[in-house]
Amino acid sequence: MAYHCLHWFPLALVVLLPLTFVITYTWSVLLGDVVPGFPYISDTGTNPPVSCVFSQLLNVAAVLLGVCIYLRYRQVAELIGASERQQRSATTINAVTGCLGAAASAGLSLVANFQESNVGVVHAIGADVTFIGGALYFCLQTWLSYSLRSAVVGRFTLYLQGCMSCLCILCAATTIASGSVARSQFHGVATIKWGPDDGGWGPHLLSTISEWLLAVLFASFFVSYVREFSYLSMEPPQFQLHFKSAS
Repeated sequence: MAYHCLHWFPLALVVLLPLTFVITYTWSVLLGDVVPGFPYISDTGTNPPVSCVFSQLLNVAAVLLGVCIYLRYRQVAELIGASERQQRSATTINAVTGCLGAAASAGLSLVANFQESNVGVVHAIGADVTFIGGALYFCLQTWLSYSLRSAVVGRFTLYLQGCMSCLCILCAATTIASGSVARSQFHGVATIKWGPDDGGWGPHLLSTISEWLLAVLFASFFVSYVREFSYLSMEPPQFQLHFKSAS
């Protein structure tokens, strides 16, 4: 029996990620943990009890992301097998994108479980791996969709993927670069309550807005997978039992 409805995985991811950020942002503002406006997404999930919800929901999102990465990898592998051109280069790039996607999924898990205020270095590594790995993944996936000429992906979807990929690269670079400048100019008490009088406000605001836009683009890119995955089906794994006779 084949399993259908695989498009529910990217659809669930697209719904869960923005929902997580909206819930944690609203709750953190109501508790006074962050200043209303554009804090870093991680700032909204750094203090308990909000951090518990933030971690749990992002862990689920990381699993969904990993499933989508794997399904897309297998889909592209099937398309490469049916194509008569660019098989070697497409196979290599598909393997690279699979590794980048797996790294982004693992990075998202690090962001979820290592809060910024507790283990800042690990949290920052996870965020950078998620943003940079995800942006590169989107670019290479767009190239694969274009080179394989998938009948499922229309021209408009390809253009949309290309635009989102470029914007992801730009937003990721802006978030990291302006965030570094802002932190070097900060002289306040707590970064999660960063205000205009704490120094580096301009670069900080540019960094946080870019991060929120990057999160929106990150979720939106997987919308393009919903229609493609609706044509997929998956067979359950087959198991065989081997019994050894007692000596």
